[in-house]
Amino acid sequence: MDISDSYPDRMNYCDHISNNFPGGLFKNVHTVSLFDERPFEYEFFLQIAQSFPFMKELTVTNEKPQKNKLYRKSENDNQDLSII
Repeated sequence: MDISDSYPDRMNYCDHISNNFPGGLFKNVHTVSLFDERPFEYEFFLQIAQSFPFMKELTVTNEKPQKNKLYRKSENDNQDLSII
């Protein structure tokens, strides 16, 4: 079953997305909720940003921290990090 079959075209929210989200394009979704027991990594947030280009609100519920944190301040003030 394709995830787009689960979410009608007019639906403006998507709840409890987990790390195994298959992707897709959801132009009408403005509110997204992420939930998982495993950590969400940077690449997953890139996928979410691409799948929900008109997202206005994001809620993240996660029981474990990221493994590959990009929290260290770089010499060029993090200008080498892409904005999601």
